[in-house]
Amino acid sequence: MVDQSLVPIEPTRDILVHAAFAAVAPSIGLLNRGFRGFIAVDAGIGRDEAGIGGLPLADRHGVPAASISVYSADLCAGRSV
Repeated sequence: MVDQSLVPIEPTRDILVHAAFAAVAPSIGLLNRGFRGFIAVDAGIGRDEAGIGGLPLADRHGVPAASISVYSADLCAGRSV
């Protein structure tokens, strides 16, 4: 969780490595917090590209976002991402 970070976080300055999936719901939360950008996991992309649904949303708001393949890192394991 972002609220449990061991280092100070300044969303308007920071880009978050978000180890959960890049779906719309978690991406909305990150956008609402004001992060400059985020990197998430695609969760296998899934039906109707749900696992990466937050990427076009971030793009529409001018926030850089990316996802990595769930086959390249462990989902929900920040150090792995």
